[in-house]
Amino acid sequence: MPWNKTQNISGSQGPAGPSAVSTDAGNTSSLGSDGLIYTPLAAGDGFAPGTRMLFAMPTAPLGWVSDTSLDNRALRVMSANGSTGGTISFSDIFRSGRSTDGHTLSESQMPSHGHGVFDPGHSHGLGDPGHGHGVNDPGHDHPYLGRRETSGSAGGSGEVCKGNETRQTENRGTNISLNGSGTGIYVNGAAAGIGISSSGGNEAHAHGLPSFDLAYVDVLIAERQ
Repeated sequence: MPWNKTQNISGSQGPAGPSAVSTDAGNTSSLGSDGLIYTPLAAGDGFAPGTRMLFAMPTAPLGWVSDTSLDNRALRVMSANGSTGGTISFSDIFRSGRSTDGHTLSESQMPSHGHGVFDPGHSHGLGDPGHGHGVNDPGHDHPYLGRRETSGSAGGSGEVCKGNETRQTENRGTNISLNGSGTGIYVNGAAAGIGISSSGGNEAHAHGLPSFDLAYVDVLIAERQ
């Protein structure tokens, strides 16, 4: 019970406070060992009506009324002008399992990275339709290189062979040639199949947050009536 010291009476001095108060049944005032007279205060005495205070207890004490409009809120210490604000409750903000909204990275936000190149390999077939070379032969002759006599022992004019004389012709080139011809050989075209591998799944991602399961003490705000 709170006590109010009202008068100083001469006497021995001792410890102050309720533990040093000597009560007298039936009396509204008591003499303390410190020589002061103490009278009990009524509930809420010492606080002007309308005073608001915090109480860490289940209900407001006698003479005080709890402000039930202020529930599940955080406290913010201000230098002056105490007021209320905000719309999201304490429990909704400070809870576990929270995360940021998803965000798809733009090209400028992507980390530097590389893309692998794949090459399945390929071949080129050869096409050879075959070809031929024509032969060009203009013809040629071999002139005779023997002696001639207008009259001979053979009894007439013309060429004759005397004795063991060797007869031969003049050497001549044949002028035979092969006509030119394209081979027609070619390399078949083929797709290389080379490509660049893709990277990433083009999905949004989230940033996990640590638990906001904040430790707290529940208090109530009550007003002096």
